[in-house]
Amino acid sequence: SPVAAGAIALLLEKNPAWGPDEVIQYLSHHAQGTHRPAGITADQLAVKENPNTYDRVFGYGAIDLTDAFNADSIEPTDLQPSDYVLYQNRPNPFNPSTMIYFKIPGNKKRHVTLNVYNMRGQLIRTLVDQKLSGRHHAYFNGADLASGVYVYQLNVEGKQLARKMVLMK
Repeated sequence: SPVAAGAIALLLEKNPAWGPDEVIQYLSHHAQGTHRPAGITADQLAVKENPNTYDRVFGYGAIDLTDAFNADSIEPTDLQPSDYVLYQNRPNPFNPSTMIYFKIPGNKKRHVTLNVYNMRGQLIRTLVDQKLSGRHHAYFNGADLASGVYVYQLNVEGKQLARKMVLMK
């Protein structure tokens, strides 16, 4: 619906590093249960027993737009404060450029590399190769590449995180 799309746009404006998983997590935890919109029967309403679960009629429930405006940036709940985070690139799919966001916890700068590979495992480009801490982003331009799936990999002190992205021309 336009209201849901607007709420999601507000969340993404406030939290530019969020991917679809973080948006779904936020909405599923902050939906305000169910109300009875026009055209919805009492029987359909009774189906929604748990307001924090998804269903075809109500999604996750009514979105509190005030809450969306005032949303604090959050991390996925299963992450510890000391975890490295590699977010889904945005936009995805992209043409020809996208942003990749990541977080290196703590104040100590660590050697970080962020590489892009094709599906054969061949290195396409190194986007980051330096000591960092905190939140960062890297710009990737695939104008010289063929359409397809690419993998970007964050390497920090022997730990590796990877995600896929799609270039569509």
